[in-house]
Amino acid sequence: HRPGDPRKEIHWKISARLGALQTKMYEPATSLDAVFLLNVATYDQYWIQADPEAAEIVISATAELIRLAADGGRQVGLVTNGIDNITHERPRSALGRGPRPLTRSLEILARLGPYASHSPEAVFLRERGRLPWGATLVCVTPVLGPHLATALLALRRAQHRILAVSIEAPDDAVRARLLATGVIVD
Repeated sequence: HRPGDPRKEIHWKISARLGALQTKMYEPATSLDAVFLLNVATYDQYWIQADPEAAEIVISATAELIRLAADGGRQVGLVTNGIDNITHERPRSALGRGPRPLTRSLEILARLGPYASHSPEAVFLRERGRLPWGATLVCVTPVLGPHLATALLALRRAQHRILAVSIEAPDDAVRARLLATGVIVD
């Protein structure tokens, strides 16, 4: 116990047993929120050109992962740097549970093209304020380069659990840097 701790947080039974005031300590709760960060850019310079095959693989993988998370009772959301083929805008799906957010996410993925609107780092870090505290972030990307790794580390420092799923294996330096901070790379 420290001076200034609220009285309602004093653990009276343990305080009586130990003969000194003890304050309750709480463990952080694990969130069931899963926000999927989809990168369709296949090169560090997102504007160079698109690899439609790699984009299709990450879009399909993201759809399957979102479906599995929703089936597991998690709230799901989607953030992408891809461009909607119909509206020509960068879509996003708000976090939610049930059939509506799942359907919205899958519709977005069905309409995505292989072109990126911005770099994944810029998009994902811009969304940082909208991400629920403690949510698990699943980044699905064709390539996991040093710039994207830096953005994922910033999100990790913001108390998010991060899983990075990449088609191509990241180089050893990037992998080591991410694993050292608790980012899971697959």
